[in-house]
Amino acid sequence: MKILCISIGFGYVFYMCNGFLTLNPRKKPYNVLFDKRIYLVHLGLSIVLAAFGFWYFYDAELQTVSCFVPAIFLIAFFVADSFVKLLTGRHLIIADRWDSKPPNYKWYIDGLLSILILSTSLCFPFVLATYLQQVGSGSSAR
Repeated sequence: MKILCISIGFGYVFYMCNGFLTLNPRKKPYNVLFDKRIYLVHLGLSIVLAAFGFWYFYDAELQTVSCFVPAIFLIAFFVADSFVKLLTGRHLIIADRWDSKPPNYKWYIDGLLSILILSTSLCFPFVLATYLQQVGSGSSAR
């Protein structure tokens, strides 16, 4: 069960960002999240997964907090996309090194926000697990 939870949590982020099927950022799976209804369905399912992980594995290990990864990714994605729309008037483009980048791709906007989204959603579980273990053991983090 531990492997399944970790693979669902981290696999969702890698699938949405990479897609593995195309080198065109406009055809990657994260583009469906620009539709509000689909985004809300993904967010609702990720919150259900997070609640399941918190309820089922209340021990603050990696499998517990890996259930929060899709929800953290979706929230960070929404914030970053809103920021890019505010600055440039278009949606966020997540492109890696080997993708064919469109002409309106700006590395200092899209690239840095993509790195921030990935690092936040993939590192947050480790920070949360450490915090929950400290709170659970009764020690104070001062």
